[in-house]
Amino acid sequence: MKDPSINDSVRLIHDVPRHLLHKDQVGIVCSVWHAPECLEVEFNRSAEDGSVRVLLSPEEIQLENAWLP
Repeated sequence: MKDPSINDSVRLIHDVPRHLLHKDQVGIVCSVWHAPECLEVEFNRSAEDGSVRVLLSPEEIQLENAWLP
């Protein structure tokens, strides 16, 4: 399976309460950090709350289309 990269769609595998995000929400990878490895992912929460960018570890997400080569 390929590692997530910029502009990939990813899905949360658990809730992230501190940012009001829930398991299975889909976001877009905005940047990749390598020391320590984490990804900046943008999620749309609601019309009232707008979007939020969150730093996540690769273990907290999965590629939305992981079945693609």
